[in-house]
Amino acid sequence: MPNLGVWELVALLVVLVLLFGAKRLPEIARTAGRGVREFRDTVDPVRELKESVTTTPAEIERSFTGEPDPDPEPASEGKQEPEPAADGSPDVRVS
Repeated sequence: MPNLGVWELVALLVVLVLLFGAKRLPEIARTAGRGVREFRDTVDPVRELKESVTTTPAEIERSFTGEPDPDPEPASEGKQEPEPAADGSPDVRVS
């Protein structure tokens, strides 16, 4: 999307005033705002439906209960975490 600077916006406003006149600009802006609002009102339910379809029931339940998401990737079978020592000391192995 192009970035418009201050001078570009001023030039655009001058062109709009020359084309439509100062009295019709508020009416045009109001009509454009209504059109954008109607478009959003139409798109939002579709977006919500899409999100609800891609969300699993377990994810929905977690969002209500506040539980954290489980680890999405299980630990690989070849790599296992060392178990802590029975006395609570860190497990240090020298190779």
